[in-house]
Amino acid sequence: MTALRVLFLRNCRGITDITGSESYLLSVVPRLQSVGCETMVACIIDPRRGETAWLKAAKACGLPMTTIPVANRLSGRDLLSVIRLIRQYKVDVVHTLDHRADFVGVLAAWVTGRPVVAFFSGWTNWPSQSLRGRIYPWIDRHVLKHADAVLSDSASMAAQIDQGSAGPPVVIVPNGVDTSVFHPDVTPSIVWESAEERRPFVLGMVGRIHPNKGQLEFLKAAVGLRQIHPRCRFLIVGEAPPGYETYKKDVLNFIEVHGMAGVVTVTKATREQIPGIMASLDILVAPSVTESFSITMIEAMASGKPIVATNAGGTPELIRDEETGVLIDSGDAETLTHALHTLMTDPAKMERLGKAARAVVLNQLSIDVMVARLRNIYKEVIAWRNQRGGADSNSRSLDERLRGALVVARE
Repeated sequence: MTALRVLFLRNCRGITDITGSESYLLSVVPRLQSVGCETMVACIIDPRRGETAWLKAAKACGLPMTTIPVANRLSGRDLLSVIRLIRQYKVDVVHTLDHRADFVGVLAAWVTGRPVVAFFSGWTNWPSQSLRGRIYPWIDRHVLKHADAVLSDSASMAAQIDQGSAGPPVVIVPNGVDTSVFHPDVTPSIVWESAEERRPFVLGMVGRIHPNKGQLEFLKAAVGLRQIHPRCRFLIVGEAPPGYETYKKDVLNFIEVHGMAGVVTVTKATREQIPGIMASLDILVAPSVTESFSITMIEAMASGKPIVATNAGGTPELIRDEETGVLIDSGDAETLTHALHTLMTDPAKMERLGKAARAVVLNQLSIDVMVARLRNIYKEVIAWRNQRGGADSNSRSLDERLRGALVVARE
């Protein structure tokens, strides 16, 4: 059987660390290769940023990748490069992963006559009222009308992009993680020195340092919690994306002003270190203002960790309040403090939530299930494209094909 050839296209001009889309690629691409798909990742980069943490991680795990340097965002070099890659590798389907990649991928696929699927996880890089926050979503929405299918990781995100009969089918493919890598028996990688016999209780956030993620809300809650729980320690793992360095400075300044340098650690981590970091936490905290279907939360769930998160975006689809985690309203540090304090004082509940969360991941959110769904979607999009050019006027619609692809993948 001939292997499916998939070209992933990701715009990383403004990306330095590993965000959700990078984790998506690092998880999905190797697994697709193991089930008979030939993959290539084309990464649009700003050469002035040098070798970023993401590029180092991709190289370390042997991701089949080529970089396309684009110093000026108005350049069309990436379009020409992608057209050439499609022809060179005889690509069967193009899979895009952000607004610029959507624009370039859809146009390159049209030029070469290839199908294209786009992964949509929201427009969260800029404030909604900023110029970019208004223009980029408007452009992307129009571009995505010309994709064959749009994939999203949650119903919340899918609702933002679903254009009904005017747009392509929108398919929900929840994220998945490798449960052999993230599990409760991983050895913790971060240990705090303590004069006490018992180790400190650790609350942590993992992800980019960005206003949408809520690190300042986390620290505001930490101020109150340290008065009640003097053994408590706080961990922030991640880096600020370009353009948000000021927010990181605000985070560091808050720690200094409130005299929390001894109890709060802000650090970076490689992808290989994340399982050990998850194992170091007692509770994962996710006070996001907006969220899709967080890979970080799934990793914590697979690790058997209880989560306190805001009911933003796709999070309520991932976490059932008081069953697999605790959900609160966003932007309320007092409520976050109370929820964390309540959970910290109930070890039995923490254990119950962690076990229930891992069971959900094992049954529904493994990387193998996710990859099977993606592979079936590619096959159906290609088959529909081929059939559409034939004489069969009674062929199933692409919507029907994609629904069938998901059902088959679950079995």
